[in-house]
Amino acid sequence: MKFKEYKKMLAIVTVTAILAALPGASVLAAPAADTYNLFPVTKNETVYIKTDESGKTRKIVVSDELQNTGDAGALSDISDLKNIENVKGEENFTQSGDQLVWNNIGEDIVYQGKTDEAPPVGVTITYELDGKKIAPKKLEGKSGHLLVRYDYSLDQEKTGNQFTPFLMVTGVVLDQKKFKNVELSANGHFESDGQRMTVVGYAVPGLLDYLGISEKSADLGDQLSLSDSFTFEADVEDYSAPTGGTIATNEIFSKINAGNAIDSADSLEASLNQLADSSKQLVSGSAVLSSGVKELQSGSSALADGVSQLAGGGSKLAGGADSLASGAGQLSAGVDQMKNQVGASMPLLTGALDQLAQGAAQLSTGINQAAAGAQAVSGGIAAVNQSAAQLAGGAQTVAGGIETAGQSAAALAQSAKAIQATMCEEDQAKMAALITNLDALSASLSTQSKLGAGAGQVASGAQQLAAATGSDSELAQGAAAVAGALSPQGQLGAGAAALSSGLAQAGSQAGTMAGTLTGALGQLSSGASDLANGSAALSSGANDLSNGLNTLNTKVPALTSGVDQLAAGSDKLADGMSLFDAEGIQKLVSYMGGDMTALIQKASAMIDNAKAYNNYSGISEDMQGSVKFVFVQDKD
Repeated sequence: MKFKEYKKMLAIVTVTAILAALPGASVLAAPAADTYNLFPVTKNETVYIKTDESGKTRKIVVSDELQNTGDAGALSDISDLKNIENVKGEENFTQSGDQLVWNNIGEDIVYQGKTDEAPPVGVTITYELDGKKIAPKKLEGKSGHLLVRYDYSLDQEKTGNQFTPFLMVTGVVLDQKKFKNVELSANGHFESDGQRMTVVGYAVPGLLDYLGISEKSADLGDQLSLSDSFTFEADVEDYSAPTGGTIATNEIFSKINAGNAIDSADSLEASLNQLADSSKQLVSGSAVLSSGVKELQSGSSALADGVSQLAGGGSKLAGGADSLASGAGQLSAGVDQMKNQVGASMPLLTGALDQLAQGAAQLSTGINQAAAGAQAVSGGIAAVNQSAAQLAGGAQTVAGGIETAGQSAAALAQSAKAIQATMCEEDQAKMAALITNLDALSASLSTQSKLGAGAGQVASGAQQLAAATGSDSELAQGAAAVAGALSPQGQLGAGAAALSSGLAQAGSQAGTMAGTLTGALGQLSSGASDLANGSAALSSGANDLSNGLNTLNTKVPALTSGVDQLAAGSDKLADGMSLFDAEGIQKLVSYMGGDMTALIQKASAMIDNAKAYNNYSGISEDMQGSVKFVFVQDKD
């Protein structure tokens, strides 16, 4: 039952009991016909304290009910009351000191007596009109803003110097024609039928001090709506004293079965510790994730530099290929002319060979630079793939840690719910607030929460990046193919190197080749034609390569920007997890872990004290008993 619902139920039940105890009501009603008790005799005691309007005691009358099964021929009882009389039946009794022996005829026995012994609980009522204290008798007929305060007290000397909890509930019936704009303190409730308003306030005097809650957590007492006083205020016209009274009972505490409360506290503490460990693992995992993303960020920068160099080398390669194609065309034309004018064309041949050699050297240099850039691109792609794989693993660890923490929080909530059923109603409220926080915590750590979904998105993005840069991806295979073609062992690299070397040798041997040049010109013409055709193809391929590298270069900034955003997100995730651990989980563990066992031990002792205090005027050892106190304001 929720705490607010409990307060409402408690108010309605208590008001019914108070109204039944007011003057003019039947305060000694017989028990229901189906009343049955397994014990031979049970003594239920009600102490009626008539007070003035400030709460000062005027008269005490005690009503005792002996619930009788009819098994014994006489009922032995103990009572220190005076002027004892049977108010229900015809049974007689004999008395010796405080020993009573009742003639048993099988019926319940209800008797009354008087005493001057002060009860262990008390209530003091003070009044303020328009901010000034005023005696209750001087209030009659007055109008203004009225504040009424009930202060409840507990005298532990009268309960064996042990703290014995009493729930004290005050009910006041207000005429709504005279009392308007009614406001209550936090531990109050009201019911209205439009003409009369029943105001109810409650307290357990001394409870917060006994548990040490008021010193350790100033706001916890407010959250539980517990204090040693109750106030209500209203705008009053022509004041006349309302009907009111207070009941004090420890029965709700004496009937609590503490059972395995301490074991439950140990289980709760273990769950809290497990939650704290899970939180620390999450913090560690998010830090590893952030570190991995930063390495990926560094690799993506290297990739961008390599792609930029490769694009520059590709431009040079395209330029060299164009020059080679042009030179090859000139070579072919020159060879044809040399066939007819060998002698006259020799200087032209030598110059063409020199020019061709220079172009071949430039081509070889460009190919070498392009090869270096292609290697850098291939290495950068591999580095990106490795970092992305590490990132995916770290993100999966974080996602799993979040789910584990959520499950731990849910398990903790279940443990707390199990404890809640064993505790008194006031402590259930505290547990209800804790369970609500733990349920909210479990929901915030689920796979559908922003934190869980964010970790999943990081993992998915990292896996996609790893797949896009893997050794089987088109990007990696294309870069490897370019690097292979441009390497000294590749067709393009090896061909350019051989061409450069051959043309250099041809230039140096041009003088000695004059005699045999005529015969070789036919072969040279055929080779020059093939070279012209190959150079044209090389030029076309180099231009395509350059265009592709430029396109790749334009896409790299988007890749590095995405990695930068991923790095920023991982930093925020790491910072957020650290804050969540420090401000959320660890504070929760610190608050509950140190005090919970001691709190439940005190509560268990308090319940034992409530069970022990079972009478006011005396009781036989073989009886079970209960006692409650009813304070009734006497206007006379």
